Amino acid sequence: KDLGYKMITFSREKVSYNHPNLIKYLNPNNLELPNVYNKAHIYIGMEDGAGWANTAAEAMGCGLNIISNGNGSSDFAADNETAFIIKDFSEIPSTLEKLKDSTLYQKLSNNGLNKIKEFSWEIVSKKLEKSKIIQGYRALIDVSFLGYRYYKSYINLLNTGRLQELQQFCLQHPNILNVNMTVGGSDFEIE
Repeated sequence: KDLGYKMITFSREKVSYNHPNLIKYLNPNNLELPNVYNKAHIYIGMEDGAGWANTAAEAMGCGLNIISNGNGSSDFAADNETAFIIKDFSEIPSTLEKLKDSTLYQKLSNNGLNKIKEFSWEIVSKKLEKSKIIQGYRALIDVSFLGYRYYKSYINLLNTGRLQELQQFCLQHPNILNVNMTVGGSDFEIE
């Protein structure tokens, strides 16, 4: 049924469904995705069992209105606040009719943009730091610019009697960056 809307679909595999108002994109890359989203006004996502619906989050971040069944989007899609949550496909036509109200459309779009910003790396990382899940950062230095090569050694010891002596040697060696005592797998790791 022609609802009077242009529809966009993108997927990794060819979509066999055809409709006169359907524009198809096959496997767009990360640089193309924002342009694909920005050609649409509404995103419909009916996930079966997603933990996090990336495409719905990306669409919301591009200002699209979201119609979803809530699977994978419950962290950011709140019914009538940031999105429309529906139970099945039969509700899509009536929901699209509601979104013809420009005030409602703009409200959902603005609320959605504000909500999805809460999941930016800057905000999430600060929350993880505050809750002590992230306790620090380390620099990844490309030692090849210093004329060195990087190696990591996994060592299984036949006898752990001199383990502390080996650890002290490694800690004092100028070319060893890191020493790890491990549980399971190798007895000792050096970088």
